[in-house]
Amino acid sequence: MPNFPLDCLTPPKDNELEVTVFGTGYGESIVMHVPGIGWGVIDSCTMETDKNLKIV
Repeated sequence: MPNFPLDCLTPPKDNELEVTVFGTGYGESIVMHVPGIGWGVIDSCTMETDKNLKIV
């Protein structure tokens, strides 16, 4: 597998919103850069269950 050329990556500008989504339909993650705030991550997953899970 070839290496990814990391020198082609640049961080977002101070006034630039960046949203990146990772995943294939089960357990996606969203990484965001929000201008004036910083970085945030939203991580999700699905579980095969009949029970309702409480969010705390």
